[in-house]
Amino acid sequence: MTQMKNPSRNYKPMFPFSSLFLKQYLLLIIIVLPFASFAQSDDDISTAAFYAKKYKEDDILCLSSIRTFSFDKGKNLLKDNVVEVQEDADYDFL
Repeated sequence: MTQMKNPSRNYKPMFPFSSLFLKQYLLLIIIVLPFASFAQSDDDISTAAFYAKKYKEDDILCLSSIRTFSFDKGKNLLKDNVVEVQEDADYDFL
């Protein structure tokens, strides 16, 4: 009688990383993530406090806004000449 081979011996995990590597990777993410996120600086907090006193009724304040327009020549569905306008906007809210 022939013996059958155990198929689990040839099993390869889906992720070729050892558990030690995975633990080190997770530890690195846990350590680096809080420092990589955007935090409020003291300058941001003092600016917010200043504007909160000045504009008591407003919840949101736009510190700066930049709107840029670009114009191109084009044609509509009727093949008439038209001017195409594209607007790009950048707003900084507090």
